Amino acid sequence: MREQLELRGGRLERHTPVRTLEDVQGLSLPQLGTYVSDMFKKNGFALSI
Repeated sequence: MREQLELRGGRLERHTPVRTLEDVQGLSLPQLGTYVSDMFKKNGFALSI
């Protein structure tokens, strides 16, 4: 696991709690993707890649 993390450059930072539109605008693209994925999963949707 550690080798895989080192190969891809480390861990992604988790997004901060989103409360306003400015919070969403301040997210990096990977953080935004995680936020959207989490939001869909919490509402019962399944994302298949």
